[in-house]
Amino acid sequence: MSPLRPKKAVITLSLALVGAAYFGAWSTLETQFFLKSLAILLPVQLGGTLYLLYLYWTGRIPGTLRHQQKHKRPSDPV
Repeated sequence: MSPLRPKKAVITLSLALVGAAYFGAWSTLETQFFLKSLAILLPVQLGGTLYLLYLYWTGRIPGTLRHQQKHKRPSDPV
């Protein structure tokens, strides 16, 4: 296993601490179970959606139109 670079280690540790604090804050609140579980999972869903949008807009998902346009060879027909 390769060691983490300092910048990546700081980002990973920061995200882990923020996630633990968020989870701990919601765990101590007395709310309805459904609302609590929804509020805990909502940032995960938003983060995943934003990450997939980032991959799509940068053309890194094979099979999409953006990926084909980004990796288009000059000899390919239009």
